[in-house]
Amino acid sequence: MIKNIFISYFAIFISYQCWGRDPGDWVGNGASFSENMVSFVYENIDYYLQACNLDVECNGNTKNIFPERPNILTDLIYNDKQEVQHNSKTIRFMPHSALFIIDGSVKIAVTGLHSGDPIYINKDLLVEPDPNYYNKVNTISLQRIVSVLVHELGHHLGIVDHTALDKLGSLVGNISRVESLFIPLNPKLEKFGAQFSFAKSKSKNTFRLALMDHNKYTDLSKSIVTLSHCPQVNSEQLQMESANLWNIYWENPLTVNTKLIAFMILKCSDSSGKIYEWTGDKLIIQPSIKKENNIFQFDSQNLKISIESCNRLSGECDLINTKYNEYIIKNNNDSKNNNNNIFRGE
Repeated sequence: MIKNIFISYFAIFISYQCWGRDPGDWVGNGASFSENMVSFVYENIDYYLQACNLDVECNGNTKNIFPERPNILTDLIYNDKQEVQHNSKTIRFMPHSALFIIDGSVKIAVTGLHSGDPIYINKDLLVEPDPNYYNKVNTISLQRIVSVLVHELGHHLGIVDHTALDKLGSLVGNISRVESLFIPLNPKLEKFGAQFSFAKSKSKNTFRLALMDHNKYTDLSKSIVTLSHCPQVNSEQLQMESANLWNIYWENPLTVNTKLIAFMILKCSDSSGKIYEWTGDKLIIQPSIKKENNIFQFDSQNLKISIESCNRLSGECDLINTKYNEYIIKNNNDSKNNNNNIFRGE
């Protein structure tokens, strides 16, 4: 469900306030936390594929897995864009049934061999026992979800080799390249907070950050990167090479002044290729929180994002003057279609 959210953007050294549409669609309508995690990863699967594609070692290893398809990553990225344009219900969650049993094995997901085929997710396999606590389960890892979805999307290219797709999925979702961290708003609320992931690559947009609760999530990544503006040096506007976040934490949790705080790492380059890097710009996300049926939720009608620039002149970061401009964030509401064909599972 798409809802409008008003956001205000601030930066010190300037005085402006612009109001735009919400930074990302609030996705989910009563889905479980585990299902929202899968949806979040699926909506960003091109990010993880591109991270592998831009990594020399990862890209090279894909050619060892699929020597007959040296461009499989770009094929997957292109096909994913086509599916997103034409299919709004690619991911479908179902309880365990005979649908998920293929060749005598229980699968976490099944799909067909054609682009746009639904990907059916086994809801009962989205959690796993916590090894440290009795009678407690955890959502499967973000890396595992990436691996599963890459496997299924490989089937959409007509590939039937499960072993090869398992290797490809594990490669793209490798924990050594994809870091994931969930920051709960309160230790007692393990499924209410912010999901952060970072893919080590040359991608200009090198992180994903979303607010997530039991019912929905919203991806704030693109809005944050848009606000993270490179400065001018010697009258030249620098170009952003990458942006990342560190030291992410909640301030004043479960109060009217609740804030998600993070500090930014920006890399920008000039026309000669010289890299300028600094840390210290402060990201502040101020969500509104409501409680319905004794469950805390983010209020999708009210969300504010701001960036406070560090004082470069006093040595808090590099001695570079920063110029921030206004940006209006727009939503894209893509229409999609569905098809049904032979099932292949992961």
